[in-house]
Amino acid sequence: MDNYWEIFLELALGVTLSAAAGFRVFLPPLILSLASVFGHIQLSPDFQWVASPEAVILLAIATVAEIIAFYIPFVDNLLDTVQIPLALVIGTLLTANSLGDLDPIAQWTIAIIAGGGASTAVAGLNGIARLAFTGLTGGLANFLLATAQAVSASALALIAVLVPILTPIVLLLLISIGVYLFLNFPKLKQMLFRQNEQSSKEAN
Repeated sequence: MDNYWEIFLELALGVTLSAAAGFRVFLPPLILSLASVFGHIQLSPDFQWVASPEAVILLAIATVAEIIAFYIPFVDNLLDTVQIPLALVIGTLLTANSLGDLDPIAQWTIAIIAGGGASTAVAGLNGIARLAFTGLTGGLANFLLATAQAVSASALALIAVLVPILTPIVLLLLISIGVYLFLNFPKLKQMLFRQNEQSSKEAN
């Protein structure tokens, strides 16, 4: 029973990091790397390179560049199209690292479905949210969304590496939000369309 609980905790930790990667691709790996360097988390043998000085430097540069880029008008929308496939890859790797004790087939199957699925879903929702903000405000409020996304990525990643016992709660919340959005997507889409239509009329 304890073994199953440990596996569930590892999965919850990985999926939480993967969801964070859906907000910002490079920030969660950077936090994971630093947490490993300072001894807060143990990386699986195949991912020890993440804690190397070279990896820390490259991830830090990529993180800063990514965060700044999302504050540049029009560039942020372009980045969303690139971020989705990147989030899939990074999310899969982050969850695979957490499940390093499993059989490789189970490890990567779960990592692709759970980790890659979580990061891709979050990245996709971010893209939709940015398009909505752009349509409603002409991009003027996109910096607020960019800030919220960066904060969300940081918070999820820090919870995962510093307070992993809370990750099952985070996982349940993410699932609940996902189910709610899935069930209410037609209503949300219709409401968004009406708001965009109203904004267009007011602009004219």
